[in-house]
Amino acid sequence: MLKIIYYIIILVLAVVLLQPYGGTWAYELGLRWVYVFLIGFAISNLLAPACIRLGHKYNFLDMPNERKVHSHPVPRIGGIAIYLAFLAAIVRNLQFSREILGLVAGGTIIFILGLLDDIKPVSATVRMLFQAAAALVAVYFEVHMTVIPVSWPYYHVLNIALTLFWFIGILN
Repeated sequence: MLKIIYYIIILVLAVVLLQPYGGTWAYELGLRWVYVFLIGFAISNLLAPACIRLGHKYNFLDMPNERKVHSHPVPRIGGIAIYLAFLAAIVRNLQFSREILGLVAGGTIIFILGLLDDIKPVSATVRMLFQAAAALVAVYFEVHMTVIPVSWPYYHVLNIALTLFWFIGILN
């Protein structure tokens, strides 16, 4: 019963937030990022049970073994709910800077990699190629670290190299 009440509250939250003026309060109070977080939270919570059911129905399951911490099969396609919630939050935020578009493009590449890996395991080489492509796409859209001082020679190249190293490191 509590689960049903929880999902009703989440559904009402999503419906209210996705109304044309559903986020006006957040903008007026300077809390736009809270609003974006709530949209992502609500949508991912609503879509996760569907992904769990689909994972069981189509046998996209991670089976337990001696290296796993779970004792029963666990659906592997939960990334779909997270990705769709991420997209909805980005679209509803209405902030489409070059950097945001780069993160969406890079995130889409990583989502595709994860989905392919959930369906059929992907080799380390293919995984690294996808990760490098995602990092390069983000850098192309001017997403990069700025840790090397401007006074250093080749500071821009060094910042990009650190960004690529950071992206791939975080993904692994």
